[in-house]
Amino acid sequence: MADLLERSTHILEPHEFDNLLYVRKVLETGRLADVEEAIRPIDYETDRVISVGASIGTKLVSVASLERDIQYPTSFEMSKVATLLMYRRMGFGEMTVRRLILEAKERGAERIMLNSRLGNAQRLYSRVGFEPVGEAFICNQGIYNQRMKLEVE
Repeated sequence: MADLLERSTHILEPHEFDNLLYVRKVLETGRLADVEEAIRPIDYETDRVISVGASIGTKLVSVASLERDIQYPTSFEMSKVATLLMYRRMGFGEMTVRRLILEAKERGAERIMLNSRLGNAQRLYSRVGFEPVGEAFICNQGIYNQRMKLEVE
């Protein structure tokens, strides 16, 4: 499984950031994100942040980022997970998330946290081992979210 993930996904390089911006515009509903979300600075591999993408040929179809917590270096936050609408339900999102989990483990992670929309996204995270924390809540866009965590083994 790890070999397949490494061949199917990759750590993003600076020349891929235009594609990353495009993919990040896509929300779970298939609508474009607001401009602030779409043009926020791009993360890339640093000591604290890593972004991973899944591609078909040269087309980036799914992305996700992971950031190390400054105060708790064994804790990470997963965010900015997005898959282009026409490539959903094909396993690209799951491959990207699984690759980030492997990357976090290699970097000494003990825990990964995230906020998930209810529905398909939450089911994806549950499939890879995340568990709900507390009650669902409404985020500032009026969408129900669930805080989730994964204890890394």
